Amino acid sequence: MGVWLAINHKTPIKILILGALLSSIYIFVVNYLNYQPSFIYPAWSSQHSPSYLWTLLIIVAGISYFPEDATNLIQSLIKKLGQASWHIFLVQMTYFWILGSHVKSFFFSGLSYPISFDIQTLTEISLKVSTLSVLNLVICLYIGYIFHKKSLHSAT
Repeated sequence: MGVWLAINHKTPIKILILGALLSSIYIFVVNYLNYQPSFIYPAWSSQHSPSYLWTLLIIVAGISYFPEDATNLIQSLIKKLGQASWHIFLVQMTYFWILGSHVKSFFFSGLSYPISFDIQTLTEISLKVSTLSVLNLVICLYIGYIFHKKSLHSAT
């Protein structure tokens, strides 16, 4: 994907958005509805090729719309988190390896499979997915950023 992005100077945004939408649906179904595609090796299902276009959309948006210099608080925060991205990644790997399935089980323990697709169930799932996503983001970003700052401090 990265090579395609580097070579192709005109990114077809409509196709990329459609692909990212399908990709996000795939990620949701694999992670939260316990679907395992038969054509994909079962380990790390959400990290296989059907999920790549979601990430590509985020990268294209970042390259296209974020300025090089941070001019406000949000841009400054994104820049600092970007500088700490390696440490955030390490925290994510550790967090999801040790706690990820436990946290997910805590949020989704009341659901029974197969899931009925009525409005109440979909609302409940959406609320749980949103809450879990925000919780995971806050924990990993915060600890990763602190880890980054401690590493910089100990290196000097």
